[in-house]
Amino acid sequence: MKKTIPVCVFLILIFFIISCERKEYTEEGIKEIVEEINVKLEKAVEVKFNWGSSEAYSIFRAFFSGDELIFINEAFTYRKPSESFNRYYFKDGNMLHLIIKKLDYSQDEETGRGKKEIIKIEFYSDPDENILFYDKTVNNERAALSDEETEVIFRHVNELKEIVNKREKIK
Repeated sequence: MKKTIPVCVFLILIFFIISCERKEYTEEGIKEIVEEINVKLEKAVEVKFNWGSSEAYSIFRAFFSGDELIFINEAFTYRKPSESFNRYYFKDGNMLHLIIKKLDYSQDEETGRGKKEIIKIEFYSDPDENILFYDKTVNNERAALSDEETEVIFRHVNELKEIVNKREKIK
């Protein structure tokens, strides 16, 4: 009995230490991870890639800390007059943070004049692709982020990761 108490205390202490080191997938925990990634970017290895579809194409740079993908910086151009600049933060192969700045050009149907729309999206997500917090503005006015938009974003991110992973297999 006397030996089991110190063993139990030791096991509880070990569990506590391990759980304190792990970053939780909360908004604050992910913000800490993003800050750590920003520090790692100074020494990260950068690799350039291209992506394309019938609707758009992009040039992106993937950044690695060791063998781990930690960041993607993307210049995304739509076939219609529109472009976006996207930043994706990764931890353990999962995107946790995203920043999109998109310029959308169109023609006003009534006046025939050109108009520009500025869309900004920023969100934090957990490894299961659940959005924990987001902020979306269209011309500086808050807007909702639809499920369809979210699905398109995660599908695109997974395509980028697939391109990066194929390149890693070629090495």
